[in-house]
Amino acid sequence: MSKWATRIGAENMASHSACPLCGSLDFGAMDTSQLPDKWQGYSWQRCAVCGYAFQTPYPAMEAMAEYYQDEYRKIDSRKDTHGGVEYPSPKDLAVQVMRADRQIQSFGALAPPIPRRVLDIGCANGRLLEAARLYWGSDVFGVEFALIDHDLLDKKDIPWTDDIRKVGGRFDLIVMSHVLEHIDQPVGYLVDLRERLAEPRAHILIELPDTARHSAFSDFHMGAYGQATASLALMKAGWVPKQQTQPNPGVFITIGRVP
Repeated sequence: MSKWATRIGAENMASHSACPLCGSLDFGAMDTSQLPDKWQGYSWQRCAVCGYAFQTPYPAMEAMAEYYQDEYRKIDSRKDTHGGVEYPSPKDLAVQVMRADRQIQSFGALAPPIPRRVLDIGCANGRLLEAARLYWGSDVFGVEFALIDHDLLDKKDIPWTDDIRKVGGRFDLIVMSHVLEHIDQPVGYLVDLRERLAEPRAHILIELPDTARHSAFSDFHMGAYGQATASLALMKAGWVPKQQTQPNPGVFITIGRVP
């Protein structure tokens, strides 16, 4: 039995019958023997056609939303990654500042029009939205599951919701920083963003952990991406890939645009 079934109950599990990225039926179990011990016991598969790696069976997203709120940033779940310290630790804050700065720089390198409205999905305590408001004068909005971040966003006067379905209006820039790998149906999710929330000619910026690093296969990640599969996800969802950069070993940024 998958460790996820033990953690959240078998009744909260679902399975993919085809590759969630390209739809191929040709996929099989990955050799995960080289992964850290804490990530053993999860059911990683790899598509033989497009190379996408994904978990199946996997936790249903409704169950995961509750799990993120209750457990994801609690001390017990952070023992291996943050020394069991309370969130947000100095390391948390430093990582969020670093990510926001490189995302602002990567987007700016395209020399696009200044985004009037910016949506950050998985905005944590809002560092990127602070920067967008400061550097570009953008109107900003955040989506964040973690209850612990909501007070921090309120103190910064950043409007937010914990439900992507409640986001209104359209945006010139949509950011997903270490979020897409947590989504079980990435193509459908990206289609919804393009059709419902993106302005004409809007951009999307996605930062992901690279499959070159073991951290891409964390238990919380429903999929793991390389640069080719990230571009494929955008194209399958109707976005036009515009640029990819690898600012640090182990992570990369891919930027797309509405046609």
